[in-house]
Amino acid sequence: MKSLKIAYLISVHKDAFQLGRMLKALYQDDNVYFFIHVDAKCRLIDFKSVVPDTYKDNVIFTSKRYWVQWGGFNQVRYQQELLRSCLNYNISFDRIFILTGQDYPLISNDEINKELSENFKKEYIKGLNISNIGNPPKIKNKLVLYHFFRDLKTSYKFKKVLSGISRIIMTILPIRKKTYLTIDNAKWSVYQASAMMCITYDLARYVFDKLNDKRIVNYFKYSFAPDEMVIPTIIFNSPYRVNCSLYEKDSYDGLKTLSAITYFNYGKEIQTFTLDDYNELKHSGKMFARKFATGISDSLMDKLDGEHGL
Repeated sequence: MKSLKIAYLISVHKDAFQLGRMLKALYQDDNVYFFIHVDAKCRLIDFKSVVPDTYKDNVIFTSKRYWVQWGGFNQVRYQQELLRSCLNYNISFDRIFILTGQDYPLISNDEINKELSENFKKEYIKGLNISNIGNPPKIKNKLVLYHFFRDLKTSYKFKKVLSGISRIIMTILPIRKKTYLTIDNAKWSVYQASAMMCITYDLARYVFDKLNDKRIVNYFKYSFAPDEMVIPTIIFNSPYRVNCSLYEKDSYDGLKTLSAITYFNYGKEIQTFTLDDYNELKHSGKMFARKFATGISDSLMDKLDGEHGL
C-alpha cells in the first residue's frame, strides 16, 4: 500500500520526552511531517532536543508562538499558526491531523494509512449544532456570554479567578451575543466538536482562509473554549460538511461523544492512561487516545509500540 502524505499538527505545553515518543511512534517515512506549536510559556529548546537527527528535517516548529491558557482564543490562534506552517510548506498533503503532544496512536501507521486510504474523502470530525439545542441550558452560555481574561498572561489560578468573576458579572448584565453568526447574508449555526480531528488538504486550506475573516474572529474572540467551536463552525457551514459526521441528538452529552479520532475519559480532568486501561483503549474504535504522560503511561506505550513493530 502506498504511504499517504500525512501532516501531524501538534500543540504542546509540557512533557517534551512524551512528544519525542509520539514522533517516533508516528514517523514512518519521508511522507510524514510534523508541525509543532510550543506554548510560549515553555522553553523551545526542550522540545527541539527530543527530535532525532534521522528525521529532524520532517519536524517543523512554528516561528510564531502564543501564550496559551485553556479556554482562551489563543488556542484558535495556535491552530491557525499550525495550519499556516503546514499550508505554506511545499507539499500538498493527503491528510492533516490536528492533535496534542499528549495523544498517542492506538493503531499502527499501516492501519492509519489503510483507514485513510479506504475513506479518501471522509473528514474525521463529528459536530453538534449548539445554536439549536437547549439541553443542558448552560451550553448556550458558551455562545451568548462574553468570557473575558481567558488569554491573560498570568498564572492559571489567577486567570481562573478573574475569568470566574467576569463570568458571574456577565451573567447578571443583560448583554448577550446572538446564538448564530451572519456571514454574507447567510445564517451560520455554531457547531462544537473535539479540537482533535483529521481533515483533507483542501478542507484545511478552506478553513485557514476563513480563519482570517474578522466577522468570525469577532464573534468567537470572547467565547469559552473557542478551539472546539471556530473550526467546526467553519466546516459545518461549508460544502465539505457532506463528508463529515453530524451528531444527531438534540442534547449535549459531553465532548467525548463528539470525538472522531481520539478516545479519552473526562471527569474533573482528563484521565491519564496506564497499562490497566489497555483493553478499554483497544476496544474504543479510535485511532488515538489522550492523555499519556511520561512516568505514568510508559508501560502502556511500550506495549502499543511492540504491537506496532517499533
